[in-house]
Amino acid sequence: SSKDVDGKKVYSNSDADIDILLEIVESDLEEKAVINKDGTVSNYYSSATEAGVSEKAFQEFEKMLEKVNTDVKAGIIQFGNSLFDYTVKDPEVAAAQAYYRFSDSQVQKALKVIRAGGAVAAVAAALGYVPAWVAAGFVALAAIGDLCNWNNNGMCILFVGNKPTSCFPL
Repeated sequence: SSKDVDGKKVYSNSDADIDILLEIVESDLEEKAVINKDGTVSNYYSSATEAGVSEKAFQEFEKMLEKVNTDVKAGIIQFGNSLFDYTVKDPEVAAAQAYYRFSDSQVQKALKVIRAGGAVAAVAAALGYVPAWVAAGFVALAAIGDLCNWNNNGMCILFVGNKPTSCFPL
């Protein structure tokens, strides 16, 4: 969930366990995710055993897909052939200007997920289940993620519409 603090959107959800996220990223759950005709994303596998992952990782992936599908249904993000092929739309529901604050732990987890090849859904989970368009913005800024978090106290990203425009350390 999010809350407004002095006109800034702040996410305080607990982020996903990095070991579980890396298990998801290292499996083929993301690669085999099914993009449905309505644009939503479904799990290719019906069980953790079938997917070859732990039950916890399977449930976490299901939760990630629920969150991503919320943004798909809102018209904020559209997937092409896979979770790695996406377009972020300019939705009316996106705030004109919003700050998203991430702890050092969230930044480090998200960077690990990105470096391991994770898709936008896994990055969103690492950042505390932020909307997929926020995770996409973080991915775009990932190359400077360590720069924006230079003092290891976390960072903020300023979005205008759904475009990341700047970041700064906390």
